[in-house]
Amino acid sequence: ELTQHALTICACIGSKIDLHILGLLLREIFLPQCDVDDNEILAEREIECAIQEGLLVKSPDRTGVTFVHDSIQSAAYSLLDIDNQSSFHLQLGRLLQTKLFPCIYQQHFFTIANQLARGYKLITEREERIDAMQIFLIAGEKSRAASAFPEAQFFFARGIFLIRDEVDWKDNYRMCVDCYSKAAETAALTGDYEKMDEWLNIVLLRSKELDDQLRAYYIRVKALASQAEMEPAVDVGLEAMKLVGVKMPSRNVLMHTLFDLAKTRCLMKRKCVEDLLQLHPIEERHMIPALRLMNLLCTISASGKRTLCPLICFKSVQLNMKYGMTEGMPASIA
Repeated sequence: ELTQHALTICACIGSKIDLHILGLLLREIFLPQCDVDDNEILAEREIECAIQEGLLVKSPDRTGVTFVHDSIQSAAYSLLDIDNQSSFHLQLGRLLQTKLFPCIYQQHFFTIANQLARGYKLITEREERIDAMQIFLIAGEKSRAASAFPEAQFFFARGIFLIRDEVDWKDNYRMCVDCYSKAAETAALTGDYEKMDEWLNIVLLRSKELDDQLRAYYIRVKALASQAEMEPAVDVGLEAMKLVGVKMPSRNVLMHTLFDLAKTRCLMKRKCVEDLLQLHPIEERHMIPALRLMNLLCTISASGKRTLCPLICFKSVQLNMKYGMTEGMPASIA
């Protein structure tokens, strides 16, 4: 029976299972009075039969085990009653979250995150919800950094599920905004534009800070451009730039373009590369995403709204000269 329990835990954890993790979970759930102090020795004792029968095999480094075939893992998982799967995953996640030594916590971070994510609907207590949201946010960021975009969206979406509208947006504003913004950005990367729009609309509705709104608009503009919808992308971007006082003329575009050309030439007069590199750092926080968006518009307006492209570029250079250099400024100057 203990071997079956061990196989069930292994199936819940994944294809490769660390022996220390397995031993810890067996001890906490099924063997609280066990006299074996070493978790790895305990785990090896309880899965010895499964190894002998060819269900599991030791990993090359001898610190873990793997199922010899996916079908065996599926069969082991089926030993767990379907109605208890979510609660069992949550139990495993909670135990790992509280019982693992800090020195190995990060090593097994995704194991914890995955278990909590598979029981996330049962997390109701406020403190635990906030802790889980933070874990899902970090797991999503780590997954996205590794270009594992579907996995990142999986974690961000579970963080969003745990948000309780008014209370959490008030007390944990930054975490809520980051969950929605990063989920939307990841959804755009996976081509899930419907979800992206849904999450961005919530950010724009609830965001209290200008830079968060501009960041949301940037994600939407970039997504439209990736779908070759250049004109709508420019329209959305220019609408967003009104938030920082940048407006484009609807009439007499040529006259405004010539005026801004002269203004830009005046600003750039006798400026060399070294002078531009010495521009002061941007102090106004909201101008960082604003300039990022404006520099993006310089690029995409060459394909959409071509009549406005020179004017957009001039405005971008002027803003960079006023507030400080950004990574996209070379594109504007070019």
